[in-house]
Amino acid sequence: MLLDIIFSILIVLTGFFFINLNRNEISIYDKKCLKKLWVFHLIFSILYYFYLQNNSADATGYWRVAKNSTQNDIFLYLQEGPGTSFMYVLNYIPANLMDLSLFVGMLFYGLIGFLGLYYFYVLTIKYIPYNTKFLGVYLFPALFFLPNLHFWSAAVGKDTLMFFSIGLFCFSLQKMSKRLPLLLVSILIAFMVRPHVLLLLLVAFAFAYLFQKKIKAYKKVFLSLLLFGGSLIILPSVVQYVNLEEVSVENVVSYSETQAGNLSGDDVGSSVSISNLPFPIKILTFLFRPLFFDIVNYFSIVSSFENFILLLISIKLLMLKPLKTFMNAPVLFKGLLIFLILGSIIFSLSLSNLGIIIRMKNMFMPGFIMYILWAFSYNYQLKINNYNR
Repeated sequence: MLLDIIFSILIVLTGFFFINLNRNEISIYDKKCLKKLWVFHLIFSILYYFYLQNNSADATGYWRVAKNSTQNDIFLYLQEGPGTSFMYVLNYIPANLMDLSLFVGMLFYGLIGFLGLYYFYVLTIKYIPYNTKFLGVYLFPALFFLPNLHFWSAAVGKDTLMFFSIGLFCFSLQKMSKRLPLLLVSILIAFMVRPHVLLLLLVAFAFAYLFQKKIKAYKKVFLSLLLFGGSLIILPSVVQYVNLEEVSVENVVSYSETQAGNLSGDDVGSSVSISNLPFPIKILTFLFRPLFFDIVNYFSIVSSFENFILLLISIKLLMLKPLKTFMNAPVLFKGLLIFLILGSIIFSLSLSNLGIIIRMKNMFMPGFIMYILWAFSYNYQLKINNYNR
């Protein structure tokens, strides 16, 4: 009990300490905003903990199994490779050896999720010069306070670790020579948690470099080949992870259909059958549902409001020369958008349960938000340039 209290306090203080580490690189306003985000994020970790008291979720299992495991179990989990087994290995020290409670585990993972959000926030203020109002509200930092962005990155589980690793990956990629160790850490975590998502991330940024105009040809080719090479290295592990005998269109479609069947069960009343929907509607379902006609509980009410706002913003975005905007985007935002597109295509084929869709989509939402902010900023800059001519 005493150890739980000590670690709870240390975790909370660490979040504030991390914000102050780079205080010379961010404004006083942004530092205050990040502190509010940290407190906001912590609240969701605590809310998720109380949610677990009356609901079953992966977080409870990840912690409980690790707490009850022996050293021999851990060796067996290590041999099983990426996925759920890795979660047991990762939680073994805090849950078993240190005997910390699930509540402390939630706070610890909440800190990890916040660090991912911190990296996205810092990249936003560095590369997006102009803020934009929508319905009378500045989009930044308002979009960073979307509840689902915090809820699914504040609990013990794969979602939080992927959220963090993607943020760290993007942050490290900006100064790869100086942040190579951090980049490797982000890749390792993503590989051990969800190697298929890492594959999408590497492929997305490989294409982003190929499409980039403002990078020297040799550097563009080198970075693209490096990322494509990394994709090929992990491809066998991804194939094994998703239990495909070989990489072919037929097998991928078969796997997607099987996943859709497995995940079509009712999850807090959020099951939606998409097997007979046209492919474009499946994409829209992944990106913007649940909407108001899908409401069955408090979670779906909040998600519906979020998705409706993002849908309205996306419609406005499509009116701003989307192809020209994409082609002129920096490699960071271009890569994140390609990552979102690839993820939407793959997961819209394999997911039909809205509860699971919301969770899986959360990995792609920070990139979606950042691209929205950059696109509006870019088009505002064009207006200024045309006005000054």
